[in-house]
Amino acid sequence: MVGGENKGGRKRPSGPRFENPQLFNPLVDGILVGGLSLLVIVGLLLVGELWPSVFDVFRSRPGFLDELTWVFVLTTLINGSHFMGSYWMLYSTRGQVKRYPWATIYVPAILVSLAVLSVVLMAIGARMGQDELSFAAGMEAQLKNQATPIGALLESCQQLPLFVAGRVIYMLMFFVSIIYLAWHYNGQGWGMTASFCYLAGIQMRDTDRKLIRSGYRAMTAVHVGYWAMRAAQAAANRRFISEWMAESVTVLVVTLLVLALAITIPLGIQGFRRAARRSGQSIPLRAILPWMAIYFWYLLIFVHPYFFIVLQLSHALQYLSFPLRVEANRHADKGKVAAIRPFALYLGLVAAGFIVFDLPPVLQMMQFLNIEPFKVAALLATVINIHHYFADGVIWKISNPDVRRDVFSHLRPLES
Repeated sequence: MVGGENKGGRKRPSGPRFENPQLFNPLVDGILVGGLSLLVIVGLLLVGELWPSVFDVFRSRPGFLDELTWVFVLTTLINGSHFMGSYWMLYSTRGQVKRYPWATIYVPAILVSLAVLSVVLMAIGARMGQDELSFAAGMEAQLKNQATPIGALLESCQQLPLFVAGRVIYMLMFFVSIIYLAWHYNGQGWGMTASFCYLAGIQMRDTDRKLIRSGYRAMTAVHVGYWAMRAAQAAANRRFISEWMAESVTVLVVTLLVLALAITIPLGIQGFRRAARRSGQSIPLRAILPWMAIYFWYLLIFVHPYFFIVLQLSHALQYLSFPLRVEANRHADKGKVAAIRPFALYLGLVAAGFIVFDLPPVLQMMQFLNIEPFKVAALLATVINIHHYFADGVIWKISNPDVRRDVFSHLRPLES
């Protein structure tokens, strides 16, 4: 239904209208979907500009963030629980396995099989002296003998076939996760914008959507470009490619970021204005915040690359509001019990996330494989990441009436 004008010449709003167009309340919704991340990122950018020496420790010690207790706590409370929320949504509903066999069975089985194969190959190789140190030493020796980077790489692969095979599987999975992550972050951001426009009764046409989504799509390309830039810099440090080539990639990606900001921000503003004008009402701030935040996410990591953790936590906060809303809606008829269901679910997700992501390296459960625990944890995280991205693309379809009911059943239609 498209909005038009009434007899008084005033535009009448189009689409559904609700007395309570919110997930929880306007303040909480705004904080979760992007408001908090905007405040944190703007603060970090200002501190970095005014007192750049504050962040010197992060520049000089790339892994320093991993040593900070507050990062571990926030990651456990927010990031790990958001991954587990995806599994809860996927497997807690009867009939999901039969409805989505690829998301529930086939894709996780394929990913786990590849991960196990990678671990087995690297474990056997480690017992035969084929490990990362041997690979690095072999590469260095080949390069000293005037071998080309490609020639040195091929020679090292022949000398350490088991380690290389296992590592290649892991790197391919990591590459897939990076591409998927870029799409996932920005796709979720658009989902937030579209959802809160829907709640407010803002009906968008295809042109409006394309204008607004141009920013999300451009930031997807920027995300991939950022990791390509980091990979080029790492390759140059190991002398696999020249410094000139790494610098060229960096210039290209930074140019992409500048062009994306300059072109898609005006386009997005125009898209919001068109939709607001047609609906006869302003766009709610909660619909705009995710769009604003996505630009600041990527601006932050280009200025302070060690703060990628802020993107992860911001994305996880956005996500958590939806499974918690679903849990409240599913038990809305249970009175006082319904009020504590989201909190109880959240505690369960935190515990599950800690067991999956944090317990293996803490207990060094994989030490008997002669593989460093953090590498096994990284491989496990890659498997969960890819499956999480795939599953979310399947289950969060607002066009699905079951999903609409679970997410929006708390809404009360506005009486005309």
